[in-house]
Amino acid sequence: MKKKFRLTPKQQQLVESHLSVVYWVIRDNISVNETVYGFEYDDLYQEGCLWLCHAAASYDSGLAKFPTYAKKVVRNGLLSYCRQ
Repeated sequence: MKKKFRLTPKQQQLVESHLSVVYWVIRDNISVNETVYGFEYDDLYQEGCLWLCHAAASYDSGLAKFPTYAKKVVRNGLLSYCRQ
């Protein structure tokens, strides 16, 4: 996720109103491990928020509802982050 992008006000609103998606993805799909650097909850949440922004930037309303799309993007992004 090296590509830089700027969110429009509508995309920013999507991110702000769906921050709970990151919490639920971490809770349901990721094992938080406070003893491993980068796997603390705060680190995972921050990375998840970046992926949520990416989801808002690439969202097409004709294909799916935003929460459904965002869950997939955040989950896949966090799994990639954890594999590194």
